[in-house]
Amino acid sequence: MDDPYQGISIDKGILNIDFHLFYNMGSWYSTSSTYKFRYDGKTFILIGADLSTIHRATLDYEDYSYNFLTKKRSYAKGNGQQGTKKTTLKNIIIPKLMTFETFSEPFTWEVESNIYL
Repeated sequence: MDDPYQGISIDKGILNIDFHLFYNMGSWYSTSSTYKFRYDGKTFILIGADLSTIHRATLDYEDYSYNFLTKKRSYAKGNGQQGTKKTTLKNIIIPKLMTFETFSEPFTWEVESNIYL
């Protein structure tokens, strides 16, 4: 597996941290995620996250984009080779916003059933 940490940047006051899971052996899937934090004067609050998976052989993919402030999630599923794509929107239940301190490790928070950020 490659090193999952890909980078960190600040864009328009939002701290973005990028990760990528790529296995040379043992998995056909590649997963990328971006975590978006905003500083509220006391702490960094997780305001959004994007999660993408792709099957390297079939090019089937799933993209999730979460906005924790509006409590909405966008989901797209498709195939890169065939050019198909279907997108749906959904309200999500987030009891409490995560912070930089409470969000301890990537890919461990089950934000929805079987969806880990």
